[in-house]
Amino acid sequence: MTRRLTFGILTVAMITCLTLIFSTNQTVHAGKKHTHEHTEKDRHHEPDLLHDSMETMGSAFKSIRRQARDNSFDDSTLKQIQRMQTATLIAMHESCDDFANDKQRVIEYRTLMANALKKMLDMELAVLKGNNDDVAQMVRELHAMMKDGHSKFEVDDD
Repeated sequence: MTRRLTFGILTVAMITCLTLIFSTNQTVHAGKKHTHEHTEKDRHHEPDLLHDSMETMGSAFKSIRRQARDNSFDDSTLKQIQRMQTATLIAMHESCDDFANDKQRVIEYRTLMANALKKMLDMELAVLKGNNDDVAQMVRELHAMMKDGHSKFEVDDD
């Protein structure tokens, strides 16, 4: 009985310690002012969800734009749209360090991302319905939205 009690106490203590460590780490991380002066070691260990999501969106969109040249959309288009939707949702909720404290910029960024996501949802439905001309038009519109967003929000990597 004593061994079970000791094991139970150790288990609860470890869970408590891990919970405390992770919650403290998140609090410190959330309150930390970010700079672009990360070491190479930090970049290797900390995933950059915003950058990765943008890369995923760009890669998927290139595939869709190739299909738009021929107005030939199919199941692979739907998969690429799904990749873009998922990446957009992740990127929408990631904050860019350069304007995280500027509420108006955050609202403007999230509005732009929400509008892009809406366009992607419309594209998905148009592909499912076989409205290829509509999809091609939406690809052009989404491309313009993306260019606008990049010009407003892209951070220089100096």
